[in-house]
Amino acid sequence: RSSQVVERQARGGTLYRLDVAYTFRVAGVDYDGDTVAFAPKFWEDKEAVKALAEKYPANAVVDVRYDPSDPATAVLETTAEFARQRTFVIWVLLAVPFIGFLTGLGFALLGMWFSAIVPSMDSFTYVQSALLTPLLLVSGIYFPVTSFPGWIQALAQVNPLYHCVNLVRQAVFGWQPSAVVDVLVLVVFAAIMAALAIRGLRRRLID
Repeated sequence: RSSQVVERQARGGTLYRLDVAYTFRVAGVDYDGDTVAFAPKFWEDKEAVKALAEKYPANAVVDVRYDPSDPATAVLETTAEFARQRTFVIWVLLAVPFIGFLTGLGFALLGMWFSAIVPSMDSFTYVQSALLTPLLLVSGIYFPVTSFPGWIQALAQVNPLYHCVNLVRQAVFGWQPSAVVDVLVLVVFAAIMAALAIRGLRRRLID
């Protein structure tokens, strides 16, 4: 009956959903449905949503999949078809622990470097308030980075947490070409922190 792309502003940017309504008949009984698939309704991938909108235009005749024991439970895309179209395979689920490991490795090495250069344990309070808290605030976890002034958005590009959040979000909503840049930033961050940590600890423990 109807089909349109709906936008919603979220913390990480704009999300898109295909808003549909359809009617189908089973054994002489009419049913109404509004579910595309048993999956997250909002996506970051606008082109994927537009492709679904083209596949299911308004007033078109479409195939509806329903539960024979409960025809009111119906979708347009089955889980298997939806997974293939969205390239949502098991290795994507394994990407999230990898992202966490890579980010955690960089920050663990950062902590080792600070332990080598700060004069006392009390000094870590300044690290928390002056470095880690600002990194969290401009990472996109609490507020959308696009809502900040341009110069803060530019600074966010060198924030490892910002790229970590981007990767996790893409693992859920769909991969984008920018994921390569996000991974490279995290790798470079970990490499730089490793070099600084080794140098700092060598000076403090050996020299």
